[in-house]
Amino acid sequence: MLLKKHPFIKKLIFSIGVILCFFVVFIVVYAPVIQKGYFYLDDYAYFRHDKPSLSFFMDESFREGRVLEGPILYLISTFIETSESTKTIRFIGIIGIALLASVICAVFRRVRFRYDQAFLMSTLICLLPFMQIFASWMIIMPSIYSALLSSLSALLLFNIVFEKGKKPAYSVIRVLTAVFLLLTALSINQPPAMMYWAMGIIFFITDDNFDFSNKERRRQAIRYFLVGFFSMVIYFIVFIKLIPFVMNISISRGNLVSIQDISQRFTWFLTGPVMRTMNLWNANPTYKFAAFIGVIICSGIILNLLQVIREQDHFSVINFFIRYSLISAIVLLCYLPKLMIIEPTYVQAYWFRTLISIATAIFILFLFEVINIIEFFKFIPNFSAELRKTTITLLLTILTIIAAFSAHNNVNYFSTLYSTELNHITTTIKNYGVSNLINISKIYIRRPTTRGFPENDRFNEFKGALNTAPKEGMIKYVIKRALHDVGVKPEEVQITHGAPDDPIPSDKIILIVDMTAIELLDKYMKVK
Repeated sequence: MLLKKHPFIKKLIFSIGVILCFFVVFIVVYAPVIQKGYFYLDDYAYFRHDKPSLSFFMDESFREGRVLEGPILYLISTFIETSESTKTIRFIGIIGIALLASVICAVFRRVRFRYDQAFLMSTLICLLPFMQIFASWMIIMPSIYSALLSSLSALLLFNIVFEKGKKPAYSVIRVLTAVFLLLTALSINQPPAMMYWAMGIIFFITDDNFDFSNKERRRQAIRYFLVGFFSMVIYFIVFIKLIPFVMNISISRGNLVSIQDISQRFTWFLTGPVMRTMNLWNANPTYKFAAFIGVIICSGIILNLLQVIREQDHFSVINFFIRYSLISAIVLLCYLPKLMIIEPTYVQAYWFRTLISIATAIFILFLFEVINIIEFFKFIPNFSAELRKTTITLLLTILTIIAAFSAHNNVNYFSTLYSTELNHITTTIKNYGVSNLINISKIYIRRPTTRGFPENDRFNEFKGALNTAPKEGMIKYVIKRALHDVGVKPEEVQITHGAPDDPIPSDKIILIVDMTAIELLDKYMKVK
């Protein structure tokens, strides 16, 4: 009775139920990252034992144009004491993934997808390799909430479209709130904030009532693009130009790419980011797999065009080309910060963590074209609309199961390898005897080869053990963290290292840490 009188309470309870369902799914899939305590790459540099000051984090984040990321990382650093503390931070990340999936699900529902299909598609997006990295790597956990805020911004604008009869003031408040959320997301991290554009693809590609000759539809599209562009312009002027100028800070990525370099940049975009994202859930990208997905997408587009031509309505054909022109523009917008901004050489890369928006957009495009292929065969006797929907749901279910197993395997590789590496060093020190460290002059690390970081796939976060990294100083961070965790001040111990073929020092006052066993572990654990 109470629920009938107060539909808002009913909707709230249902929304909480959906979030809990997503949370259960992702807590199972990403369980390894909260079962093991570990650090990875920049985690060691930022969440050090000597607790960097707030100014350190603020200086770094301002140089990157991420003014809110610094304070968030500082708060995380104050919480991190030992490797066990890292589990809690990654748990908070999984909560963020569940919330993000819930928002994406709500967007799919807004364009009339069934609940089961919307749930499965949202789950699939949050199982893509970029989300596996977000769940596994502590320092980029705030990026999850950047994507969440930008997706909420898109959802608010969709609500204006589908909730008729509201007062104009209602729409104005929604638009202003959407701008605020998108600006906040950009201030945390720019690439995941581009999820705003990826959500736009859901609206433009799946709206059965899409008709650009309709005044209301044109207004909706213009509003959506204006909010996105307006927010990005404000962000660029205020956070990239004005604030750094006032504070006399040099921005590491604040200049636009020159006109002469645009064609070269576009080629890089197609052969790098697009190729990688068209591998979908394949964490070991190949051109063959990307070509296979490309064939499916092109087939769906061609079959869709044939259906439109069959209707013999020239307005439908015009709408078809307008729709796919908007989709192409949105795919570019999803990667706009990386495309248009000159960056330092070391970040001119297409890491999985920078591909969240374009990967989401291409997945949605892939999914829609698969649906187009299925719908094309509606002329087959007994292949009813209900049977076609059931076929789509079955396909989504199979894909979800495969993607879930793959994601679980990948994050288990991530967490097992790096927790084992840290635990191996810690155990070696404990077995030697913490009190005996006072008498040694240095710790010598016997490093394996650099096989774990192949040059032919440099932009892949799923790499080998940290002690195989080309940057030799990285393993020293691991040693310092292990020393801190057993109660020894890292500053009091000298750390050096050598290759496997180097002679092992025979000096008795040197503690030797043999890391070659970790390379063997990496050999039998691979991402899929």
